[in-house]
Amino acid sequence: MDREKRIQYIRQRLAEAKGPVRGSDLAEACQVTRQVIVGDIAHMRAAGQTIVASPRGYRMIPPKEKGFKALLSSSLGIDQLRDELYTIVDLGGAVLDLSVEHGFYGYLRMAMNVHTRGDADRYLSDLRRKRSTALTNLKDGIHRYLVETKTAETMNAIRSALSRLDEKYGQAAKA
Repeated sequence: MDREKRIQYIRQRLAEAKGPVRGSDLAEACQVTRQVIVGDIAHMRAAGQTIVASPRGYRMIPPKEKGFKALLSSSLGIDQLRDELYTIVDLGGAVLDLSVEHGFYGYLRMAMNVHTRGDADRYLSDLRRKRSTALTNLKDGIHRYLVETKTAETMNAIRSALSRLDEKYGQAAKA
């Protein structure tokens, strides 16, 4: 088996493996020495693939999916925080953090890591239990979410949905 086919085989085998793959198993399947496999792995690493070696064998670390991140502003109050978080996660987004501009302290940033409704509920429960006043003392009532999505379309859908929420609650406040 020539080098190109061997590297293709190794790449596929590591990508499909549930755990580490021993170098000697790769060498046997490719009918080469283990040292040739070591060289092939080095070549793959130089080409940018993340391959981890351990006493149990080689593992390929898949590249992290590139997502889209955006700061999305809101002027809704703390009472609507749950609706905002649910809207974001229901549409496929993750809320990485929340930042608010406080009249005295300046910008405050709070890590959230909210990916599901359960995460949102836990965050809100912690917020109530700790009696955080960061959200109740907002300057101009504005807060910003750092949201991550897998696609630009998902980000746009979240923007639109949050805008509709803002309109809904804005009209309810005027009534």
